[in-house]
Amino acid sequence: MEETLLKASKAYMATRKLADENRAALASKLNVEVYLAYIAFSLGLVGAALGRFDESAHWFESVRTDSAMADREFAVEFGMSAWLREAECLRLAGRTREASKVVQCLLNDTSDDQRPESVSSRAAEFQDYLLVRELPIIDWLESPEATAPVQPAYGESLRTAVAGAVAELVSSWERWRGDDYRSLHQQLGGQDGDAGIGTQPEFQSVLLDVWGRGGFLKVAAAIRAKPRAAIAVDAWSGPGDRLLGAYPVSPL
Repeated sequence: MEETLLKASKAYMATRKLADENRAALASKLNVEVYLAYIAFSLGLVGAALGRFDESAHWFESVRTDSAMADREFAVEFGMSAWLREAECLRLAGRTREASKVVQCLLNDTSDDQRPESVSSRAAEFQDYLLVRELPIIDWLESPEATAPVQPAYGESLRTAVAGAVAELVSSWERWRGDDYRSLHQQLGGQDGDAGIGTQPEFQSVLLDVWGRGGFLKVAAAIRAKPRAAIAVDAWSGPGDRLLGAYPVSPL
């Protein structure tokens, strides 16, 4: 599959170069700008299929030349889709802020009647996802609050930093296993012992609430400080015995 995609990319590139070099001869037969934009769209699709998202974003951006977008049929069928695909590829390339700006321009600089309904709805959902889910996380990771769990990773070890980040989670787990939680569990019809606890996912929310309020981001911030340290990830160890999370394999 990859070999076929690479051949297609090479063929599209050669066709684009030939058309660009022979604009004058082709001008009487077709709209050269639209033709070049169509090839750029195809190159964007191939690049995305190959996982080359930076390259793909570049080609999708190249689709939106003024001359090509002046052709309404092309703009509706390919141009608007390329605009959205550019944003999606930027996000997959790790350039989330740029992706948000591109999709916002798509929504602000064009009207609903210029965009296919499928593009409009997808663009709005995509922008909402970035603004609500991804950008707040990125903003936090770049904030002063994110430096606290990072310091132990630099000064001592990643193990120490991760242990500190999950300390509250582990503490909640130990409290949950105590008499108060066990008694509540039994009153509500649960079984005795770890087997019963493991079969009651609603009680696990006591622990996951701590994790959801920033536990994961603290671990992520610590790992970002030493990304080359080996990490083993395990949700559970044993039949509901203990919640692990992410721990370094070696005390680096």
